[in-house]
Amino acid sequence: MAAELATELPREVHAVLADFKLRGGSDGALLLSDAPLDNPLPLTPTSRGAEINLPVSEMTLGIVGMSLGVILGFRGEAQGRLIQPLYPILADTRAQTSSSSAVRLDFHSETAFDPNRPDVLALLCLRGDPDGAAMTTFSCATRVMSHLSDAQIEILRQPRYKTGIDASFGGSVNSEDDPTVSPIYGSETDPGILIDTDLMRAADPKDEPAKKALIALNNAVEKAAVGIVLRPGNILLIDNRRACHGRSDFRANYDGKDRLLLRTMVAYDPWRRSGERRPRSLVQERVGR
Repeated sequence: MAAELATELPREVHAVLADFKLRGGSDGALLLSDAPLDNPLPLTPTSRGAEINLPVSEMTLGIVGMSLGVILGFRGEAQGRLIQPLYPILADTRAQTSSSSAVRLDFHSETAFDPNRPDVLALLCLRGDPDGAAMTTFSCATRVMSHLSDAQIEILRQPRYKTGIDASFGGSVNSEDDPTVSPIYGSETDPGILIDTDLMRAADPKDEPAKKALIALNNAVEKAAVGIVLRPGNILLIDNRRACHGRSDFRANYDGKDRLLLRTMVAYDPWRRSGERRPRSLVQERVGR
């Protein structure tokens, strides 16, 4: 049903989404407001994998996602759910995961390890952080590169780096099988960025220029960052090719009133190289599986 309803969006919304798909939006992101939500809204879960019934909110995010392309899920994460609830979990308080709270979530590209990573990360806020402290941050490649020297950019455009695979996808720390990547790519006028400040490293531990350039890149990402505190009804679209993202730390109370988001990932056309017929959603294995 969401696929059919996507064609019924107001013309001005279609125009805004089409422009975002083409240009990536200001600072690599687009904020939509006043999205329909479930009313009443159920309590924020406190345990991993909790069942939560959000038909209106899920339909809302699904319609926006399908207006852009194909909604993606990964079997290794959230059992392949195409639309996933995000909320703090006590056991993950200080982990580098979306269910943490007491530590900031470092800047990263969504599924940076996968060459077929999604084009867009979409977040729908159902319940905001009561303290207003949870800030979603993003940093676009164009602004990042303005803080780097030409020599640093030249190194970062080379495949001299490896990025680890998240534990939820079966990865391990500093594996030889980790994919080799270039953190900066694309044209000079429309560059892309691929980063995971927690898991990316120089492919050769002795490559000092690559290591120094990566440190400079991480610093540049911080300098170029923009942040927003999401409010109920906000949909934040982040261009996963042109920008990376993260989140500030915040206080979680685990009382049913904590921050609650829905997340989905979108590929504009994952079959463009294979020529397969395009369905409206896809669950895929991680790269190499």
